Amino acid sequence: MTHATETVRVAIPRPLHALFDYSVPDALAGPVVGARVIVPFGRQRLTAICVGQNPTDVHPRLKPISAVLDSENAFGNELYELALWLAEYYHHPLGEVLGTILPVAARREAKFIIHHPETWQRTEKPADITRAPKQQALIDYIEAEGGVLEAAQLRAAGLTRTIIRAVAGKGLIVATEPAPALEQLATPGVGECETAIADFIEATGEAFDVVLIDTPPNTNVATTWAALAATHYVISPVPADAFGTQSIISVQRIVEQVTTVNPAVRILGYVLNQVQRNGVNDAYVQTVRQLHGSQVFTTELPLAVAFREAMAVRMPLAQYKPRVKAAKLIGKLADEIDERISATDARRAA
Repeated sequence: MTHATETVRVAIPRPLHALFDYSVPDALAGPVVGARVIVPFGRQRLTAICVGQNPTDVHPRLKPISAVLDSENAFGNELYELALWLAEYYHHPLGEVLGTILPVAARREAKFIIHHPETWQRTEKPADITRAPKQQALIDYIEAEGGVLEAAQLRAAGLTRTIIRAVAGKGLIVATEPAPALEQLATPGVGECETAIADFIEATGEAFDVVLIDTPPNTNVATTWAALAATHYVISPVPADAFGTQSIISVQRIVEQVTTVNPAVRILGYVLNQVQRNGVNDAYVQTVRQLHGSQVFTTELPLAVAFREAMAVRMPLAQYKPRVKAAKLIGKLADEIDERISATDARRAA
C-alpha cells in the first residue's frame, strides 16, 4: 500500500530543540499533524508527535516510524496552536511543550480517547421567553457567538445546567455532541500521590494561618489535581489575551471534577494578569469582566519589567522594589483576596 505521506517530522518529548525526520512504511497510514507516533530513538522506543509531513529538506537515510497511535490531532487545533506559540514565545523545546500537555499515560503509548465537548446549537424555533430573563440571556449569548457554543462556555458565563436544560426542553437549542465523560487519562485516580499535599497540610497546617500552593499552568497534570484536592480556594491568573480567556474553561472543568474528592474547593476569583493598556488588551479585559462579573478581582496586574527582575534575583517584588507601582498592586491584590476569603468564610459559617 502506498500513501501521500512518505516522511514525517516529529518532536520528541525531551529537552531538545531539534526536530527529527522519519520515513513512513507502506504498511502504516501516514500520521496527521498532531498525532502521536512511535519512533526508534537511539536504543529507545519513544512516543513522539508528528509536526510536519513530507518536509523538503530531509536526510537521505531515514529510520522508519514503528507505529501510528492516533488517526487525528490528539491535541485539537486550538491546543496544538497554543503549544506552538508557547514553544516560540518562551524559546522552549516544542517536544517538551507538547509532552507536558499530554496526560502521562498518553506519553506511554496508552490508547488516547478524544472526548469532544458538549456543544449546544440554536434551532430555528422562534423564542418567546421574555419572562425568563436568564433563558433569554442564554439564547442571546448563543446567537451573538454564531449559533453554537460549548456547554462549558455557557456555564462560564453563569448560565447553569438547569437553565440549559430548560431552554433545550423548549426546543430552542439542541445538543450537537453527547456530553463527554471525564477523560480517564487526564484525570488521575484518587490514591496516595493525589492526596499527598492534603495529607501534608493536615499534618502541618495548624502551624500556619494561610498555606499557598503554586501549580504549573496545566490542568492535566497530577500535581495540579493534588493541589486542588487539598485547597479551599482557587485563584487563577488570566493573561489579557485570547489564550488567557480560554483558560478559564479548563480551570472550571477541573475544579468541577475535583469536587468529587474535595467538596470544599471553590474558585475564589480570576486575576487579570500581564495587562497592557492598548485597544486589544482592553477588549479582552472588558470581555472577561462582562462574562465573569464579580468573580474577577478588581485589581489588575500589569506587564511590568519589575516582576521579571524580582524573579531573576529570587526575591518577592514587595521586598525587591517595594515602591514601584507593580509592588503596590500586589499588596492591593493581597488585601482584596483577604477580604474575599473572609466574606466567603462568613457566608459558609452562616
